[in-house]
Amino acid sequence: MRIQASVVKQFFKAPIDSIVDHLGKLLKEPEATNCSAIVMVGGFSESPMLQDAVKKKFTKTRVIIPHEAGLAVLKGAVIYGHRPSIISQRISKFTYGVACVSNFIEGKHPANRKILNEEGQERVDDSFSIHVKAGQKLDANTAQTEQEYGVATADQDGMTIVFYATTKPDPVFVDEPGCNKIGLMQVDCPGYGKERKAVVSLKFGSTEIEASAKIKHTGKVTRAQIDFLG
Repeated sequence: MRIQASVVKQFFKAPIDSIVDHLGKLLKEPEATNCSAIVMVGGFSESPMLQDAVKKKFTKTRVIIPHEAGLAVLKGAVIYGHRPSIISQRISKFTYGVACVSNFIEGKHPANRKILNEEGQERVDDSFSIHVKAGQKLDANTAQTEQEYGVATADQDGMTIVFYATTKPDPVFVDEPGCNKIGLMQVDCPGYGKERKAVVSLKFGSTEIEASAKIKHTGKVTRAQIDFLG
């Protein structure tokens, strides 16, 4: 069977156009203002068609294609395994946060989400408490924004911290479309009274997210690993 080259090229047009378009959007981001080179790695980067499309589109940017580009990702993973500090900063792909109960805000929260706590105060459940926003720069092995969460009832002896991720920059509730539960952490909170709180933070530096919760009145710290590749 013989197929004309022009027909075969059409098979690759959609993915190539998508890659070039995505690169164009990335280079328009403020963080990429001074980008002077594009390094093409991975099996598809060995395609002359993709290489030609990238070079024609970004004529003012140097395009680097390493020898055996298909193995570059594997080699990079091995190097990273030996030298984790080689990556000093990441750009968060998702918005990460915790499900919590928050104060009801007229105009922001739908009336049907309003609940009353034991003291008769207006609250909303399943609020998305943001710790990290999509597109935010994250320094490796540095704890990100800390947030405080308290027990729901005075006789509660612990709390469950549930973590969520979404591509939305400003989610309001954790049950919105696109929000996914990525992990949870059980935290012991001994004592009595509603003043007991835990300070929760997230740390990005490896293939997993490290979550920690420190009980304010005892100083005890609970840690959990959240699968960053899942």
